[in-house]
Amino acid sequence: MRIGEFAQASGVPVERLRRYERLGLLEPASRDSYGYRRYAVERLPSATHLHRLVEAGLPPAAVKTLVDALEDPRIPLAVREARRATVAAYVEALRLDPTGGLLDLPPAP
Repeated sequence: MRIGEFAQASGVPVERLRRYERLGLLEPASRDSYGYRRYAVERLPSATHLHRLVEAGLPPAAVKTLVDALEDPRIPLAVREARRATVAAYVEALRLDPTGGLLDLPPAP
């Protein structure tokens, strides 16, 4: 699918998809004869996950490592899905409380 279609389906803006490509986070599956990026439908979850992680403030290198681990085909699908759910829950928790509860710690003596 073309970049605009992929952006709409994934919820990741086109300019972010281009940035993620420059950072090596999300490569298009191919380019057509006119040079337009073509993305595989199978990469939609990856785009959504990495976008959430980057938006949560994780460094791009850490995001790449994490997404690669979540998508490693050698890992059983059920384990990958459980990891994705855990990461999604963590990102949601960070969205609700960006400090991760650190501001609730008692003051140092």
